[in-house]
Amino acid sequence: DVLGSRGLGDVYKRQELNPTQLNVLLNIILHWWGEDKPHPSQKSIAKRMGVSSKTVQRAVFSLEEKGLISKTRTIRDNPKYRGRNRYDLSPLIKKIEEYIPSIRQFYTK
Repeated sequence: DVLGSRGLGDVYKRQELNPTQLNVLLNIILHWWGEDKPHPSQKSIAKRMGVSSKTVQRAVFSLEEKGLISKTRTIRDNPKYRGRNRYDLSPLIKKIEEYIPSIRQFYTK
């Protein structure tokens, strides 16, 4: 699978992610199911990691700067997202494909 240990391992090394950035990325990936973009709250990620929300915000910003994710803000009144960010992981998938072209065969069947 594209997000397996080899794919993420290459991203971790080549993008020089620190442990916090990797942990935040993994937490976002854990919320990725179906067609909807993952949308965990930064507060819940922070709680699971045992860090502050500000630490998670900095990591998300760094992941965006590295071109691994893109973030869309939502409004608090939205009944589904309630102000949580929606994260697009397609930039991450493109990076993995760039690093490991042969991995594409596993998810294009």
